[in-house]
This record gives sequence, structure tokens and C-alpha cells, in this order.
Amino acid sequence: MSCCLHFGIIQNIEQKKNYCPNPNDHIDFKDVLKLYNCISVPDDIVNDWIPLTTNMPTFLFSLDNEYKGLDHYAVTLIPPNSVKMFLETVSFYQKENPGEKTIKELISLLKIAIENNKYIICFGI
Repeated sequence: MSCCLHFGIIQNIEQKKNYCPNPNDHIDFKDVLKLYNCISVPDDIVNDWIPLTTNMPTFLFSLDNEYKGLDHYAVTLIPPNSVKMFLETVSFYQKENPGEKTIKELISLLKIAIENNKYIICFGI
């Protein structure tokens, strides 16, 4: 099985928080994924999307680090105004790969984030 990127919803974004898991906090990464109700998507699928997100405003690790697109190896924060752009990319991919269960789950997660004006967090590999 390939590596995965993990996508979840941040219920209450914190302006100054660094969302990169800190090993000094002694929190198991599985617990971090549960905290955000993450969907795990295989790396080989997400690789196809990364070039399509280069114009999508995002942040790396915290809201202090503006970025564009998804970072394959970092923690990317996708603001509510960019979640719709990301949903379009994922939906297009789903049309090309209709049997991919994780994509359907991710689409549902993105729709919930849009409805509730929430940030998406993506933990890279």
C-alpha cells in the first residue's frame, strides 16, 4: 500500500497555532487524525492533484505562512474560500475514477467544510 495524505476539518481555527504535530507533545499521530476526523487518501492519487492546486491560496503549518496549493510533505491549511476550488479538482478526478471510495469520502468532507465555512487541514506524507 502506498503512503497517504490525510484530510480533515478544523472546527475552530486558531490564528497563531502551528498545526504541525510536535513530537515533544507526546501525542500519537493517530489521535491527531481522529481529532480532525481525517480521511486518508493514497499518495499516488493526490500526486495527480498537486499541480492543479498551484493557484489555490493556502497556508503552511499556520495562518502566518501564506502559500499556494497543496504541499506534499507538509501540513497545509486550506481556507474556506479555497475549499470550493479544491472540491472542483477532487470532483473532476472522481468523475475519471468513479469507483474510488476514498475520493467519495473526501468529497463529502469538503462539502461539510463548505457548508460550515471551515478550514481543511492536510497532513502530507
